Amino acid sequence: MRKVNKIYDITFSPLYGIKNKRKLRELLDIGTNEELIHLPLTNSYRIFSINGREIQEPIGLLRKIHDRLFRYLSRIDTPTYLYSGKRGLSYVDNAKRHINSSYFLKMDIKGFYKNANREYVFRFYRYRLNQSDDIAHILANISCYGKIIPTGSPISQLIAYWSYKQMFDEIAILNKDKIFTLYVDDLTISSVELSLAKNLHLQVQAIVKKYRLDLKRKKIRYYNKRENKHITGCVITSDHKFRVPNKHRKKLISIMRKYPSLNTIPEGELMKLTGLISSSQQIEPDIFINTKKRLSQIIKKQLA
Repeated sequence: MRKVNKIYDITFSPLYGIKNKRKLRELLDIGTNEELIHLPLTNSYRIFSINGREIQEPIGLLRKIHDRLFRYLSRIDTPTYLYSGKRGLSYVDNAKRHINSSYFLKMDIKGFYKNANREYVFRFYRYRLNQSDDIAHILANISCYGKIIPTGSPISQLIAYWSYKQMFDEIAILNKDKIFTLYVDDLTISSVELSLAKNLHLQVQAIVKKYRLDLKRKKIRYYNKRENKHITGCVITSDHKFRVPNKHRKKLISIMRKYPSLNTIPEGELMKLTGLISSSQQIEPDIFINTKKRLSQIIKKQLA
């Protein structure tokens, strides 16, 4: 039987109202107050880069603690506009929310994780979760890599959202007559029938700047009803169809064209290709369907 994850109001979270270290140690499964206060935070991350972007991934005991925190945070109810950090939802669901719209505004928050301030993380624990000062400081230290939100932690997306919830709520209220969604740092606003005001991004930017953040200027993009819209890794066509971006299609085809036949593709490339096709099929279920069947047969033979 499939396990259903219970979702509850923030006031019912086990993290809500913690005032002493004993209770926090129980929740995080930490033995003593000494261990809790003196966790080796600075050397508990694996640092690496993906496409020039630094990733900070918690390891060892800190990773276990982040996993436990994610378990608690992921059960707190969030607004329907949020699509990141939620079980069962993805970037595809975020884009699908706008499938019937004709007019779009797409924006990114500039360097969201590295510009997000530890003070806002502390305020989340102190005021939204109603914790004592010392507990909120401990959890802010545990949740942050130095003064920033780590990019490779299971809690990153939810901590980033909750720390700036007031800002995102203001943006949602500004666009209450439109469709607004948030996926990590991607903001999408759309309208089914009415075109969007050309200064709407300036109104959003004014809100964001109040929180010492900014929009990425190069990523601000308006779309009209005649254009194909690129939304969180998906394309919504002018006639409201869902399509895989051409860049993604070309990547798949280029991998296959490197080899005389599918049978000659190395095992590592086979797995990569299968993964790319699977992610594409979340957007277009029938894309490369025969190719994937053939790849599955080849992989089975290799494993036999």
